[in-house]
Amino acid sequence: NDAAFNAYITDAIDSGNRGKTESVLAILPLISMLVIFGAFDGMTQRGEWRKFFAIFGGLVTLTGLVGCFLIEEPKLQPRKEPYLRNLVYGLRPSVVRAHPALYLALAAFCVFSVAVQTFFPYLIIYIQNYLRLDNYAVVLGVVLIAASAVSVARVIARVGPLRFTLPAALVMFVGLIGMFFARGMLTVILAGCVMMSGYMLVTAALSGEIRDRTPEGKAG
Repeated sequence: NDAAFNAYITDAIDSGNRGKTESVLAILPLISMLVIFGAFDGMTQRGEWRKFFAIFGGLVTLTGLVGCFLIEEPKLQPRKEPYLRNLVYGLRPSVVRAHPALYLALAAFCVFSVAVQTFFPYLIIYIQNYLRLDNYAVVLGVVLIAASAVSVARVIARVGPLRFTLPAALVMFVGLIGMFFARGMLTVILAGCVMMSGYMLVTAALSGEIRDRTPEGKAG
C-alpha cells in the first residue's frame, strides 16, 4: 500500500502543489489517531482487541476498494522492463551518486521513522504511569487537534524541504524535552503540541524532498 500510494502521489501531484499536499498527508494520520483515541479507547480498555482490529482492518480494506473507483490515475505509459532490473535500480552505486540529495533524504527518513516507531508506543505508558494522567485520551486529543492546525506548506516550498528538516526536527526535540519536564495536564498538552507539530513538519519536509528528487518515471 505504501509503495503504490507514494508512487501515485509522486506522479499525480506537481511540484507547485507538493508542499500543500504533504502538509495534508502529514495531518491525516494525526486525525486518524484522534478518531481512534476519541471513539474507540473504551473498546481497548475492555480488551476487545479482536473487534477493534476487525473494525479498522475492514475500514482500511473498504477505503482501498472505494479508492479503485474514485481516484483518477495519471495517464502513464507502462514500462515493460525486466522485474529484477527495476528491483535493483535504486540500489546501484551509479544511481546513488547521481542523486545524492534523494538518498540523503531517504536515509534521514529511515533514521527518523525508526526513532518514532521506537518511542511513540511508550507515550501513552509515560502519560498514564509516570505522569499519572489517567485521562490520556483527552490529552492526546487536544494535542493532535492543535498539531493538525500547523500548516507551513509555503514556508517549506520557499526554504526547500531538505533545508527545512533540521529546524523542524529541533522543534520536535524541544517538544520531547518539554514532555520530560512536564507535570500536569496543561504542561503535557503544551509540550505535546510542540512535539507533534515538529513531527508533522519533519514528515512533510522529508516526504516532499523525496518526491521532488525522485527520477522521472521511477516513482514506483
